[in-house]
Amino acid sequence: MTDVRPDPYVSTLGRSYVPLTEQMGTAALRVLDEARATTLASVVDRLIPGDEHWPVASSTGVVRHVDGVLARVPELRADVLGLLDAAEAASDGFGSAAPARRDEVLRAVEADAEHAGTFRAIYEMTCEAYYRHASVLAVMQERTGYDTTLPLRGVPLDPFDETRLDRVRTLPPRYRKVRP
Repeated sequence: MTDVRPDPYVSTLGRSYVPLTEQMGTAALRVLDEARATTLASVVDRLIPGDEHWPVASSTGVVRHVDGVLARVPELRADVLGLLDAAEAASDGFGSAAPARRDEVLRAVEADAEHAGTFRAIYEMTCEAYYRHASVLAVMQERTGYDTTLPLRGVPLDPFDETRLDRVRTLPPRYRKVRP
């Protein structure tokens, strides 16, 4: 049995919300330096590479989202930065490596007990940021017909016919009155 470190993201979900405005903002990164931000962009683009319909992950503010989470949850910083450094070292420049080499490095990092939980956390943060971006939501609606904002906006309903309650109103009470 492999000794896998606990997933560091599970206990931090409540503290890690990054507003969409921050995810898409232009302010300086707070935790990631430029080199690690570039490595992270290359990592998330291998996780969600995009195609002729779907945007690549890094174009949807995923790097800023992860940086925002790291700013809010300092316990994750060392693990995420360590994973990015390990990916960079294993490939002698992750972003400039061939896609097949990047995939090989990511598979090794994911399987490594030291980095497996952190890899899952990065994947979770990537999906969280990606699937709430307007360009991704537009593609989802275009390709599937499903409007992801519908559950939040609701739909108009026909007015309720209160005469449907007339029979219930005539029923005797189903409780006992309690004496004061």
